[in-house]
Amino acid sequence: MSRKRALPNIVADALERIRESATADDLESAVLDFKEDPAHTPTAHVTAKTADMLVRTAACFANGSAGRAFIVFGIADRTPGPAAFNGTGRDPADIAHTIFANTRPHLAVDAWSTQVHGARLVIIRVAAGMAV
Repeated sequence: MSRKRALPNIVADALERIRESATADDLESAVLDFKEDPAHTPTAHVTAKTADMLVRTAACFANGSAGRAFIVFGIADRTPGPAAFNGTGRDPADIAHTIFANTRPHLAVDAWSTQVHGARLVIIRVAAGMAV
């Protein structure tokens, strides 16, 4: 059973700007990234591509100096307006496990799904990495 979670302000504001005609690509920053589910594009090895993309992005954020950051999974990068909200059916727990299992040292992220403008998105919160 999942609980309803409020979107972080930075994510909610960016999603509104995308709905109003900005592109996700233009709104990305040191603490915010948008990724489209490869299931929406013709590509081979969708699961491996998804894992690689999310692991790399989470690791970059964890190694950055900005502190906590967010990956919004289920948004087309270069499509403006409501069409950018193509969503994902992927399980947040599976995404969090994939990131954890494929990083050394292991990176624990917080991932949850939410409905925004008719699309199911997965929000991934990445904390700053710990020095070993």
